[in-house]
Amino acid sequence: MARIKALLMAAILAAMLALPLSVSAYNSGGVEASESQVLMIPSTGLNVGDSVTFYLTLTNTQQSEANNVGYAFYKNQYSSENKFVENVIDIQGDSSQTVEATWDGLLESDDKIWITFEYPRNSGNEVSFFIEFE
Repeated sequence: MARIKALLMAAILAAMLALPLSVSAYNSGGVEASESQVLMIPSTGLNVGDSVTFYLTLTNTQQSEANNVGYAFYKNQYSSENKFVENVIDIQGDSSQTVEATWDGLLESDDKIWITFEYPRNSGNEVSFFIEFE
């Protein structure tokens, strides 16, 4: 099972890195992401009680390392009560890093995930966007 997950992650990362960032990418201090850099697995056939994992690729467009890149995932709406993952990472210069968040126990009304990222963390440069799903 762990090997299958590792192979899946490698395939996801390779596919995302092969695609250029779109012109409409959001930028926070030289770190970029967009809706097109989010992958959801499974992407269809979700039922009440299921779990879904979101993969977000953050790209450092600078030559220097981006230390202290903050990101978070929110269920349905962008509010502190709905945050279910928050973390900080470092991204090497001119490279990307994929992070993940698993949402367990979907409800009938669940249909949107909000994502925020900020570089450097707590700098006031936070960017937010959302993805709708069924």
